Amino acid sequence: FFWDDKKSESPMSSSIYIMELENKNSTVGTFTLDLKNEKNIRTALTNPASFLKPVCESVDNNFFGKRIEIINEGELQLRDDRWSVNGGRKIMIKVS
Repeated sequence: FFWDDKKSESPMSSSIYIMELENKNSTVGTFTLDLKNEKNIRTALTNPASFLKPVCESVDNNFFGKRIEIINEGELQLRDDRWSVNGGRKIMIKVS
């Protein structure tokens, strides 16, 4: 679902992250990892420095394994037309 219906007609590209906003004018949103896409999981676990560490915290500081469990969603805030992690509220994960 997009606020611009023309974008809804195009196939969505695959992303490792899922962002949710309360409404189209929100400046704060939540985000998490898309754990339904196995390819994304493998990519993230193969290169955690690029895909996990910038936006996730690990409960045991481990970013290597075969499985990711989401403990808590992260929070994003819109600042100067860019979304960024809000106040250090990264996605909390456990990798095993």
